Amino acid sequence: VVSTGIAILEEEINSAIPKIGTPVLNLLGLNEQVLDLAITANRPDGMSVFGIAREVSALTEKTLHLPRIINNQTTKIFNPKYLKNEALSEFGLYTITIIEGVDGNTKSPTSISNRIINAGVKSINAVVDITNYIMLEQGQPLHAFDLDRLEGITNKLVNEKSFGIRNAKANESFKALDKEIYKLNEDVTLITCHDIPIAVAGVIGSLESSVTKHTKRVILEAGLFNATTVRNSSRSIGLRTESSSRYEKGISEQITLPSVNRYID
Repeated sequence: VVSTGIAILEEEINSAIPKIGTPVLNLLGLNEQVLDLAITANRPDGMSVFGIAREVSALTEKTLHLPRIINNQTTKIFNPKYLKNEALSEFGLYTITIIEGVDGNTKSPTSISNRIINAGVKSINAVVDITNYIMLEQGQPLHAFDLDRLEGITNKLVNEKSFGIRNAKANESFKALDKEIYKLNEDVTLITCHDIPIAVAGVIGSLESSVTKHTKRVILEAGLFNATTVRNSSRSIGLRTESSSRYEKGISEQITLPSVNRYID
């Protein structure tokens, strides 16, 4: 109980207690409606809230209202090293954004964590939760790497020139976010940092590069990975994720950069 003067505890406590009959879902912030939809392979737009909103707007002929995304970031073009061209979609977009001054120990507000939990995604912390929130909202998977951990893994300074995309080597090991160690083969496409694997492209990141409560600097990844490449990698390691399920259906090049800006804002 917080008061600017003398606090009458009985009055404060009574005012804080909800009235009998108040729905508990309202008190816990769990009163949102959840849609359970079966999305066919030819409708990747149905894998996002925005996509569903557009569909409903078209069917009902109602005005569509979406949050405005402002692009006020400076960008520059770079080419990842060891670029495997087949790994990217026809439009070949791969982006990384360096974000400093974050706090990996910050928890998400319940308005965000409850929504991603209701969508079947585990809440981790604000840095990771927002990537998943935007994936569910926009349909574009994002991945956050801990920049300091990347420099610790590679023992080198890390910037955009450090990144590459290549095939895995036969029997190359990869410890993923799910704490499983996967034995890879040439069918798996990797994202690398100084040629050290840090993610299976479009499927899952590495445990060693993941965001923790100690994270202060982040590299945010967003890309247009080829659907067939992601499907092959996912099948090869026997793992299907929220990210890979979207890439397999195909992602529009129109949402990648806006999703990055949405995260930054």
